[in-house]
Amino acid sequence: KEVKRERNDPGAAHLAFFVTDIDGLYQETSQKGLKFINPPTPTYRDGKLIMKSSYAQDPDGHWLEFMERL
Repeated sequence: KEVKRERNDPGAAHLAFFVTDIDGLYQETSQKGLKFINPPTPTYRDGKLIMKSSYAQDPDGHWLEFMERL
C-alpha cells in the first residue's frame, strides 16, 4: 500500500540545507529556474521570528528544503 506523506512529515524523502541568506538564495535560484513552491516563509516561536524556510523541487523531482535560523 502506498503511503502519502507530506514533504515535512517524518520519513518523507527530501534534502534539507541550512543557509545563511534564504532571501538571496531564493531570488538568485528562482531567476536560474529552480521551481519553489513557496517563498521564504517565517516561523515564529513565542512571538519571536526564529526561522525562515522554503521548499523547491529540482529538475529530477527531488524535494529540497532550505532553512535559515534567525
